[in-house]
Amino acid sequence: MHDCSTDETMSYISLKELEEHNGSDKRSSWIVLYGQVYDITSFINLHPGGNILQYATGIADATCLFESYHSKSSIKKCQALLMKHGKYLGELSIETESKCKYVMNTYDDGTILDSTNFYCTLRNRVDVYLEKNYGGRHAFQWIYQTEAVLTLILYCLTTYYKSFKNSYFAAVCLGVIMARMGFLMHSGNHCGISSNPYWNRFVGFFMDIIGSSHYTWTYEHQIAHHTTPNEYHKDNDCEIGDPLFRFHPLISDVEQTNKDNSKKTSARFRIYIRRYQHILVPILMSIGFFKWTINDIEFLIKSKGGNIRLATKIHVIMSTLITKMLWLIIHVIVPYVYYGGKYTLVTLIIFMVIGAYYLENIFIVNHIQENLQTPMIHVDNRRSLHWAIHQVYTTANWKSNSYLATFISGGLNHQIEHHLFPSMNIYLYPVISQIVQEECYKFGLPYHNYTSFTTAWLDMFYYLKKLGNRNTNLDHLQ
Repeated sequence: MHDCSTDETMSYISLKELEEHNGSDKRSSWIVLYGQVYDITSFINLHPGGNILQYATGIADATCLFESYHSKSSIKKCQALLMKHGKYLGELSIETESKCKYVMNTYDDGTILDSTNFYCTLRNRVDVYLEKNYGGRHAFQWIYQTEAVLTLILYCLTTYYKSFKNSYFAAVCLGVIMARMGFLMHSGNHCGISSNPYWNRFVGFFMDIIGSSHYTWTYEHQIAHHTTPNEYHKDNDCEIGDPLFRFHPLISDVEQTNKDNSKKTSARFRIYIRRYQHILVPILMSIGFFKWTINDIEFLIKSKGGNIRLATKIHVIMSTLITKMLWLIIHVIVPYVYYGGKYTLVTLIIFMVIGAYYLENIFIVNHIQENLQTPMIHVDNRRSLHWAIHQVYTTANWKSNSYLATFISGGLNHQIEHHLFPSMNIYLYPVISQIVQEECYKFGLPYHNYTSFTTAWLDMFYYLKKLGNRNTNLDHLQ
């Protein structure tokens, strides 16, 4: 990276100025790596991994994404390309809280841990093992590519029979297939389908085919979630149900914040809702696909999705509107014309609910757990932690080492491995899970692994109940 010691006068870039250069139309693209700001406008199209780099511009720190998506050897290549085609602008202003730091941390038991050494050691060991035994991080990519093509074919067939052949059974199958496409697009947008960026873009577009937007999803998931999992006011997943539901202990208790008489009715309603949120949330997962379909438009218009700012691009807005219109024609207008409103409504509810239940039940158990909240990290300054340690503390697996569970969950049963190596083929996660577990224990870190999906789901269920009960003491999490 740039050697700041050679600069006679140091330039500092404010976070506000940085955010203005996020690749929006007629805007340049700036990125922050290790606290240093670079103009990469001319480099984005040269990036070997494709245009995924565009999402990392304009955010306070892209170091997590830079390190987790690249092996040690590819990092050196990217650094060389960055030095050649990028332009160093200065340091990110030191007032920025999100700036990544690398220091020594002392734990309550006296253990001293180098923040950077854990991930360097783990990454080197994983890369050496995979290169020697499997040829790299994208081994088995033909399996995932074949699955993607077959799943798309099945989507077309079930859509045809549902929309043109009056088949309720096709609607049921379509729900399962849409969830499978959700898992595939998740890997595609993480560059985990193939070493070829065009394959990843193709499969990532599955998100648009099933009615949502890969563009808004990538910002919400890869930027807001992956860089700061379970961090309140940063990770959008913490506030999905707010203000009705309480998914995070730092979401204020209704009784404490609504003492004004004019707000008492609203407060009582929310207290009542939160008391039963552990029951209501699993039920309301059924509207997940409907929510995605609608929210994308709002995010694109506002250029903001929850806690993350989106780059405004007219061609993205237009293409998203076109794909949503096509989805509406295929799944609503066509069956309505042929078979009427009742059939259209029933089949729409069937496949949207089944798809949402399958997909969202898998996603929800990996982070909404009592022992995965950032306040549980026992260090004086949590921001001094290397990003990889933060990921380990705030993430849980279930049924590690199981290839069957890996297939069923789209690799999300290995959530720890996924957060540390998001661009890796999911069928390599069972292979490296033992290495990750050993290194976690070696560095005194937890490795949360539930014995089954059921145990993980039940822990999530009871934790939601705790969060919703105003009489439960959650001081240890705040």
